[in-house]
Amino acid sequence: MKLSHLITVPVGILLIAFAIANRRAVPLSFDPFSQDTPALTIALPLWAIAFGAFVAGIVLGGLTAWVTRLHRHLRRGWHRRSLAKAERAAARAREDDPLADLPAITPRPTALPAPRRSLLRRKSEPVRTAG
Repeated sequence: MKLSHLITVPVGILLIAFAIANRRAVPLSFDPFSQDTPALTIALPLWAIAFGAFVAGIVLGGLTAWVTRLHRHLRRGWHRRSLAKAERAAARAREDDPLADLPAITPRPTALPAPRRSLLRRKSEPVRTAG
């Protein structure tokens, strides 16, 4: 017996028991203003209302997840296109640079030696107090 059967069979039995126990029709009202004589009322079995709400929650959750993934996908594509556009503009700028063939006067940033001591880890001077 699979693990999924150990979960779905008892849940299915509980859902069937819930549907049998709640098969009497109850009024479902969509009128928030009048409780005595609501304008929009439907008489449905309670199990149908509960299952309908469950299915609507699954559909709305799936739709929300799909819209979120679509938004991320479109945003990622926009970033990819803007990066490609910037890279093409940089390549054109390098091609059109008249000084590109001349030797560099300053060393390249990758050729600089590593600092001997980090500026952030410098010990501070002792604080002198009056007295």
